[in-house]
Amino acid sequence: MIASYECSVNFHIFQFSNFHIKMFMKELILKAQQLRDQGDFKEALKLLDQPSLKEDAEAAFLAGEIHYNNQNWGDALNSFRHCLQIDPAKTGAQTYVDLILNILGFFYTDQFNP
Repeated sequence: MIASYECSVNFHIFQFSNFHIKMFMKELILKAQQLRDQGDFKEALKLLDQPSLKEDAEAAFLAGEIHYNNQNWGDALNSFRHCLQIDPAKTGAQTYVDLILNILGFFYTDQFNP
């Protein structure tokens, strides 16, 4: 009886901790969005690079948007692809991937004609 009680208590402690971790992650993402909106892209990306956010689709998507808006195509593409690995149904990520691939694949053909 005591052992099952201890397991139950440990389980609830784990759930409680998991809840707080998720809330902390959401706060980091919100702070990164605020920094992005203020134009502080470098600090926003630092926040999004936290180890706790490595497997968060929303954080990867936000990082991708910041890189995209700064025309850092390679970093943006990596962020959006990482987002899709985490959550294949993430709205908009595939659209950004397609846009970036079109940008990177574009070349001015008249430049090659003499």
